Amino acid sequence: MATALPAATFLFASALAGAWTDHIGPRRTLIGSLFALALAQIGCGLAPTMEVLVAARALSGVGEGLLDISLVVLIADLLPESLRAKVFAAFSTAWILPSMLGPAIAGAITDWVGWRAAFLLPLLLLGLAIPALLPAIRLAQGREQRPWTTQEWATIRAAAIVASAIAVLTWGVSAGASGSWLPIGAAVGAAIVVAARLTHVLPTGTLRAERGAPALILTVLTLSVAFTGIGSLLPLLLATVRGQSAAIAGLSLSITGVFWALGSNISSRDALRRRYSPGRISALAMALMAVGGLGPLLLALDLIPLAPALVAFALSATGMGLINTTLSVHLTVLVPGEELGKYLAARTIAVAVGVAAATALGGALVAAEADHLTAQPITLTVVVGILAALATVPLARRVDAGHPQGTAASSS
Repeated sequence: MATALPAATFLFASALAGAWTDHIGPRRTLIGSLFALALAQIGCGLAPTMEVLVAARALSGVGEGLLDISLVVLIADLLPESLRAKVFAAFSTAWILPSMLGPAIAGAITDWVGWRAAFLLPLLLLGLAIPALLPAIRLAQGREQRPWTTQEWATIRAAAIVASAIAVLTWGVSAGASGSWLPIGAAVGAAIVVAARLTHVLPTGTLRAERGAPALILTVLTLSVAFTGIGSLLPLLLATVRGQSAAIAGLSLSITGVFWALGSNISSRDALRRRYSPGRISALAMALMAVGGLGPLLLALDLIPLAPALVAFALSATGMGLINTTLSVHLTVLVPGEELGKYLAARTIAVAVGVAAATALGGALVAAEADHLTAQPITLTVVVGILAALATVPLARRVDAGHPQGTAASSS
């Protein structure tokens, strides 16, 4: 629950932040996120019981959800389109050092000082970040006051239901490894709830893949299934099935961070964006992800050694960085500013649902072999990820509607 609950609160907070920033602008949402993150870190670090720790972790999900949405809206408000791609690429680049060094640093702090310090010491970094944000916060644009609509409240309620269902789904899949029917039944029921309520939290036309922003949101959902299926169980495969060290197993996480950032930086190049439309770049990225998925697949089947498998997986991570930044920038072009928060929230929800679906599938398959794990459940999960990537290739071309350079870029 310490892992599942913050993921659920992140999803709900993203939906709330989307509507909130559309009404009041990003300034107060961003300030609220910083307070929530600070309180969450303090609560985790000083928690006297596990229940308090879980509650503080849930608050951290709220802070992250508010932060992610408000930062993107702030960028869209203050920067021209020509600079947004570079900033989103910088976001991805900023993940390189944390993804490579963060787990090791947290482990060292835990060993030397204790686990509480691993939560409290990052407050020093937050203290450095807030002054750096203040100039942009002062420039943040407000919004004209308008009443909340029935549709907005319905979306927030539906997001709360979906978030709760995803938390139950995550718990049920993990707890079901014991063989108890109760968590398994709860997970199945939660999956049904997510599927039934999905149309209420995603923009109209999303599940029909209508051209433009709806197709973009659906693309985000399917690419999340794809990348999670291809890469999420790779550390487990290396450490448990292939008997590699924890350092080698963690290498896949470093590859994800580094090559995601590389793909993101490539997509921010002006020459590439002038020549090709977002749909063409996204389709190419998903084809790259599918090809890269052959690395983990062939490794799981024990047909190739470790090194070429990780090299191939780097292609998938590069494709993920390429499409993620491309779609982030394109969404700010497709959607007017007064509706951007809603669509950013829908994008976050699509990511959460896609990741939850692939994680639940992989978790259920692994749990079935928990006592004597083989490569078979991991192989099946990677196959699903590759198929999802291939299915996303034609879908990604439908995001071009409404793009000012779409026609010219596609014909060049």
